Amino acid sequence: MRNVFGSITKKGARVAVTAAFALATSGSAWAASTISSNATDLQVSLSLLGITPSLTVGTASGSGPGAYSNSNSPTTVNTTLGLGTLLGQSVSTGLLSASASSDGTTGQANATVNGLTLGLNALFTSFLSVSSGVISSTTTFDGSSFLGVSSIANLAVNSAVLTLPLNASALVSTAANRTLVDILGLKITLNEQIASDTTSNGINTRSLTTNALHVSYNDFAFGGGLLNGDVIVGQSQVIATQPVPEPATWAMMILGFGMIGAMLRRHKRTAVATPA
Repeated sequence: MRNVFGSITKKGARVAVTAAFALATSGSAWAASTISSNATDLQVSLSLLGITPSLTVGTASGSGPGAYSNSNSPTTVNTTLGLGTLLGQSVSTGLLSASASSDGTTGQANATVNGLTLGLNALFTSFLSVSSGVISSTTTFDGSSFLGVSSIANLAVNSAVLTLPLNASALVSTAANRTLVDILGLKITLNEQIASDTTSNGINTRSLTTNALHVSYNDFAFGGGLLNGDVIVGQSQVIATQPVPEPATWAMMILGFGMIGAMLRRHKRTAVATPA
């Protein structure tokens, strides 16, 4: 089996990758009324020739205008998601933990996976093997901006079938959304960051999702068919919402300010014209 990646750890020191997403407005001008946070240790969703296995393990979430603190430490995972005869995606982990918390003003989510091993196998042949030590991601909201941080220890990618070109810059960069492998419909992304800012029905919603490791299949030739789907390890997310004035409300406010200004100007002219 060919080791095409090696390790992301040098001399035992874990390399952390970070990225920040700042809100477009300052904290004084944008205060969240509701903060939601979610963490998921492991998500698998695949599709091959009409077979659609899925797996979600290790979740924690919370939401509200007030404080909350929730955590989950499920047992280890050791299973294979069948994709056909002698075809499957194996998943094995050590200890898992997920947490979500908020003090009403700030919010945080964390997902941590120990001892990960993923295997995409056909007829006892390894098309893709991914292993690591500790994988974690943390997303925070401090009241005015979001921050996503992820770390991966001893990450290795192997294949007995494919020669996987390695993006060497992904090893040294600290940027978000770093593509490690992208070939023939197989893509591996490190420190994936997904930011969103939308307004609907008078509610402004802003969020940041951090995926420590994302393996995606897009029409990847496997087992006599085309494999599609995702394996996401270490996902953390924080969502902040705030009501915004409707256009009619803004118009009334502007009209009101205009009327006040006109009254002040009229009062000033009257005061000047009146004899002492």
